[in-house]
Amino acid sequence: MNTPIRVCPRCGHPYNYIRERRINGRVYLYAVHYCRDGGGKVRVMECYLGPKDQYEYVTKMHVKEGLIFKGLIEKERIIQYLDSIIDYLSTGNVDKELAQLVIERIEKLEELKPRLRQMILEA
Repeated sequence: MNTPIRVCPRCGHPYNYIRERRINGRVYLYAVHYCRDGGGKVRVMECYLGPKDQYEYVTKMHVKEGLIFKGLIEKERIIQYLDSIIDYLSTGNVDKELAQLVIERIEKLEELKPRLRQMILEA
């Protein structure tokens, strides 16, 4: 059975595993890559993926809007972001310029829908 390739959300290259590192009581995640240099030696490269739970300081600045920022390894973060944005827009705290920008993004999402559906069918 083939092992699925794990692609690093930071650099786009395959990674070997995720390393957790505890710093000042918080846990941070790193994608660990084993790479061969020109001489054939194996080098270890790490890409920072963010905190295991959530970004503490950035989230504090956006708590009013209901946004809780997560690290790159958390796939559910996209859905949580979209839900928070929808909730915020539903409050009516939107000016004309923001409303126009949101409508443009919605149109882009509509264009993306057939491709996403195709990805689901191919999975």
